[in-house]
Amino acid sequence: MNTFDLKIVKSVYGGFGLGFYDQRAVFVPFALADELVKVDVTSEKKDHAFANIVEILEPSEKRIEPKCCNFELCGGCDYLHIDYDEELLIKQKILTDSLVRIAKIDNNNIPVIDIIFQNRYQYRSHASVKNNKDGKTGFYKKGTNKLVAFPSNGCMLLSKALAEIFVQPYYSGYKEFKAAIGCDSKAHFSFNENTVIKEIINGLSYNRDINCFFQVNLFLRSKMMEIVREYAALSKNDNFLDLGCGVGFFSLYLSKDADFGIGVDIDRKCIIWAQKNREANKIENLEFIQYSVSSLSPGRFSPGVVIADPPRAGLSKKARYVVSAIHPRKLVYVSCNPSTFSRDAKDFIKAGYKLERLTLIDMFPSTCHIELISLFVSS
Repeated sequence: MNTFDLKIVKSVYGGFGLGFYDQRAVFVPFALADELVKVDVTSEKKDHAFANIVEILEPSEKRIEPKCCNFELCGGCDYLHIDYDEELLIKQKILTDSLVRIAKIDNNNIPVIDIIFQNRYQYRSHASVKNNKDGKTGFYKKGTNKLVAFPSNGCMLLSKALAEIFVQPYYSGYKEFKAAIGCDSKAHFSFNENTVIKEIINGLSYNRDINCFFQVNLFLRSKMMEIVREYAALSKNDNFLDLGCGVGFFSLYLSKDADFGIGVDIDRKCIIWAQKNREANKIENLEFIQYSVSSLSPGRFSPGVVIADPPRAGLSKKARYVVSAIHPRKLVYVSCNPSTFSRDAKDFIKAGYKLERLTLIDMFPSTCHIELISLFVSS
């Protein structure tokens, strides 16, 4: 099992095409459904393997010429070989398939998936980039430490102002650093001390250290807030709990609708900035605490609504128990991984919740990443 012809059955999470050979699943990056490809195996496990395309024998009619010369070389994009409508369709199918396969939700019981999108390119306000002594800046090739320099016309994913910085040779003295553009339209870098990024979104001021997590999509951040607010539908009698609150991204915006809110995050630096942002925006009905979600005592809280925005790994088993034990009437779950989301959804449904609404909001166009916002309601 080294080199062979493979028929691709469908697209799966991670930017892979899936086929089967000798009763084993084979995952192939950049391969599209219905293509016949000659592949070379790169890694083998007992029940599956990974392989790269050697030759496309029968290309999909959906395949197009990528607009970036670095496509398939750097680790930035996964879907430039299809148009944007097809990319969105693939992501919707992956999400639906995950809910059926992992969460065990009947396809007929999955809510209609709203799809929100905007600019496919130039959407990243910040990124971690690689740099070498020759002044080349770019991303690493997937699975390697080999730098692939940005093309001469700049990276298509970075905001225009950010991309323009690295068109010319740029030597930072660091192999890797973070670069960001805030509302001042100036470039900021993580190798500078006390680097603070300021954003203004939906009338609120957000300051943060450049290393703190913050939503990256310039065009959809405000919309993301609005959808979470719509799903939460807080009243002036409501308390809410924001798990994985970061620097207060959702908490600050939701506080104007509620009686009181508490933001929780394990990252001390994020909590410090969340507290500063609360004060800067003169919000009094909000508290931030540094804590692991899985270590929270359910009896300490009685919110009507919980918002959860965990990392890609999703909520831990203990954290899922904590949320279920708190038993809010609504859970608004923001996820960046349909697989872990579906795993967690299965537990919440067992705990008596119904998945009532679902939005696929494409925060990472051209990549395999899938962001979604969901509403669970206690039944």
